[in-house]
Amino acid sequence: MDTGEEPPVDLCAHQDDAPPAVDAPKAINDDPAFIQVYVNNIENLKIQGEQCPGDWTDLIAYMKSIQPSPDLFLVQQISDSAQLDTLVKRMTDELPGIFEGIIADADPWTQLSPCGKEKEKQTNAIIIRQGRFAVVGEKHVWQSWVNKDGECVRNNQARTRNVMVKLHDKIADKDVTVASLHWATAQGEGPDPACAKQNVLEADEKLHKKAFGGDLLIFGGDFNEPDRKDNDDWRPWYAEVNGDVGGALNYRDPIFRACKSGGGVQACLDDNWTIGGDKRIDMLFGQDGHGCRARTRRAHTITYAEAESAAKELTGDTDPDLNYSEHRGIRAEFYY
Repeated sequence: MDTGEEPPVDLCAHQDDAPPAVDAPKAINDDPAFIQVYVNNIENLKIQGEQCPGDWTDLIAYMKSIQPSPDLFLVQQISDSAQLDTLVKRMTDELPGIFEGIIADADPWTQLSPCGKEKEKQTNAIIIRQGRFAVVGEKHVWQSWVNKDGECVRNNQARTRNVMVKLHDKIADKDVTVASLHWATAQGEGPDPACAKQNVLEADEKLHKKAFGGDLLIFGGDFNEPDRKDNDDWRPWYAEVNGDVGGALNYRDPIFRACKSGGGVQACLDDNWTIGGDKRIDMLFGQDGHGCRARTRRAHTITYAEAESAAKELTGDTDPDLNYSEHRGIRAEFYY
């Protein structure tokens, strides 16, 4: 029956439209339409000569080769505040902009690591570009869930302490809540052996807490759980979060979106592995303040060859056998 009332406005009617056209990126992003976001498990800034060697500075060289400079960098597995200061200083020295860090725990408790002392301390952090963002209120920290004897309980590792902060975008005059997450490895049986679904439901709840929220909600990190099962079906946590596959939480995975736009989704996702050459466990997700999938552009998984090439161009000397991390990083533009 026609009641004569106007139908409710669908606030998400345009969530799958292309982002607005913007000017070509500059060294520092002063465009109010979008922010440039990176994520990477940096593995305690691996260097040559360690038990598990690497060259973390290759990633900084890559960032320097791409415009614009990062507005946000979600970091997993930083050792402590001193190591975060090292990373922030290197970014400020090498990249356009001045950066600052927000850490989950300044001095996390130690843990055993197959890589020895260099990785005995692990925590998570958010790095912001000061010219773009100002911190609003206090950070929020919480512990991830882990599957123990068939039940989800709070994990006891310092590295699974997630950190979230609300930011004010001084250029766009909008608010953004961001979280850097590191979940526990699978230790149980059944369809959700790492309690990933419970972790992602809690992350969504945290982002929408009264003192947080905003015009954009972004979380990312090392989820220690792939997006897909061995038969290519979506894992329950991923099916819940990715709105493009019908997930009720309705976030955008920018890498998935880029793969969907280009066709051949499964093969494209395989090409965007982040660890081991075959698993995608590191991701970014975004949603706008109305609960709609955030619009994204230029999502990209940063290959070791790209970072190596950037480092060679920048310094003229780099070791091709050392990668910036065991985890490949991701970057994407998120639009308001």
